Amino acid sequence: MDYPDGRMIRRGIVMLGYHNHAQGGEVITTDGVALGSWQMDVEEWCDFTRHGENEVNLSAPSPWMLQDAIADWMERGADY
Repeated sequence: MDYPDGRMIRRGIVMLGYHNHAQGGEVITTDGVALGSWQMDVEEWCDFTRHGENEVNLSAPSPWMLQDAIADWMERGADY
């Protein structure tokens, strides 16, 4: 199924704006809890910033690895 928001779902984390080539967007849980936003640069390095913060919280060299880093952060009991 093709989603117009470009969502990528993995390990309970939804990153919007990946499959539609927006190269960034909102990050939510599959339950609809808003976590923050992500962005990707031209070299595909990706950053995640929690809602309400200005500094990058997590980074990874690909969207898939960033999504795993966010899921790991959640599993460690992140305060979101």
